[in-house]
Amino acid sequence: MRIWLFHCLRVGYPFAKLMADRGLVTGIIAVNREACPNSEEYFDYSQLCKERGIEFIEVTSYSLNNEIDKEKLLSIDVDLAITSSWQRLIPGWFIKHCRYGVIGGHGSPTGISEGRGRSPQNWALIAGKKDFSLSIFWIEEGIDDGSVIDTMTYEYDLSDDIVTSYDKTCLCMAEMIIRNLESGKIERHEGVPQSDRVAYFPKRTKEDGWIDWSRKGKEIYDFVRALTLPYPCAYTMVDDKIIRIIECKYITIEGNILDSYRCGEVVLAPEWGNVWVKCRDGIVEIRKISNPEEIVICEGLVFSSGDFYAQIQGIVERHKREIGLPVSHMILDMMGEEQT
Repeated sequence: MRIWLFHCLRVGYPFAKLMADRGLVTGIIAVNREACPNSEEYFDYSQLCKERGIEFIEVTSYSLNNEIDKEKLLSIDVDLAITSSWQRLIPGWFIKHCRYGVIGGHGSPTGISEGRGRSPQNWALIAGKKDFSLSIFWIEEGIDDGSVIDTMTYEYDLSDDIVTSYDKTCLCMAEMIIRNLESGKIERHEGVPQSDRVAYFPKRTKEDGWIDWSRKGKEIYDFVRALTLPYPCAYTMVDDKIIRIIECKYITIEGNILDSYRCGEVVLAPEWGNVWVKCRDGIVEIRKISNPEEIVICEGLVFSSGDFYAQIQGIVERHKREIGLPVSHMILDMMGEEQT
């Protein structure tokens, strides 16, 4: 079977390599760096193709609406196409060009039907969810609405961040693709229609990562690990200057030893160790930062704090204004949390 992969981001590299190691990849279709809006996440797949003797096609339009790109893709022989790190819809003309169709992977803690849309793994970690259900499905011209071929669920633990979440996704997706190829389910184009109950996760932007120091330490930790590299990272501010938090831990403590400090205040900033910042129920220990303006972090400094609940409300309002599709109840539940 001639299988082509759509790839352009580095989070999809493990899936591409696992498939290539099994000799299942005919070629990779990738957009060039200039056309990829996620330049920090971009990965050049041409080297992998060269090493494995795999065909490589580079297109110049992420949406594949360029006539030269269209002509190029219609010239190749494709039985099956798979999208793994391609964050755009596949046009109908290419779906029809593939002998068996196009497969995508998508999911959420609440499944594919009620977890369509953007950044579901980021949202899952922000919400502190314990697991994530990933489905492979037949891509149609709608948004993540095709028939489901297979589903796997993986667990999150406290050591996971957005990188390991994507790694687990790649492992599960490769496992499902291979076993459904071997069973003949893909060649027979089998699948189960999705539920009529649908909802969408809204898009996040880098401005949506402002840390709210009045939240609990675990909640701030979840926020930071969900948005860490290769994403723009959660951030805090000092006099309108941004410090991005790459890695942190949290310490919860009972008692009143920290009552004299304000949320967001730097409690400890030793030259030899990590920075302690007061939060609602203890300390957030900052272990790694990006501080391009070289702001001096000293004891007694108070970081400006975002408002998590207003932030979620703004994201939901933007989604309703720009997209107009129903929002996942998981997001609405986060917006309505009691601030206790």
